[in-house]
Amino acid sequence: MQIVTTHINSDFDALASMVAASFLYPGVTRMVPSQVRPAVREFLTVHWDLLQLKPRRAIDPAAVERLIVTDTGSWERLDDLRMLAERTDLETIVWDHHMAPGSIRAGELHREEVGATVTLIRACSTSAPWCVSSATAGIRAPARRCSRPRPRRRALGYAGSSPRPNLRASG
Repeated sequence: MQIVTTHINSDFDALASMVAASFLYPGVTRMVPSQVRPAVREFLTVHWDLLQLKPRRAIDPAAVERLIVTDTGSWERLDDLRMLAERTDLETIVWDHHMAPGSIRAGELHREEVGATVTLIRACSTSAPWCVSSATAGIRAPARRCSRPRPRRRALGYAGSSPRPNLRASG
């Protein structure tokens, strides 16, 4: 199994970079950390099924053969995946725009000082097919505005919607 994941307390750049990276690695499972920021949690309430996401509890770390990490380079910031650090048979790829070195020893490291990790992935993947739906592309819009204050919004939903994983808001 190959998974792509991002840091706990995920913001929109973390989510967008995770989804963007999944287009580079066909067949990858998108694993969302159990803790995400409140605005991301609200977004996921509506778009979970469309983005084909899996919660951390649905992933067996022993089955992971390839780990793609976005927006962090540190095991400590991943959602209960530290046991993978000791594995010598694990292929690890890191995409990160933070220049501080992390604790993950990646076989493949993509690090550049740009405004967002999703920008780095997009810039480095000009040959990859970008079959991005309008909803997936919309993840980037909140990421670009994350420094501006936004009014509080209630989570959207509708009667009969499927239950979502219990994501904890943090931050």
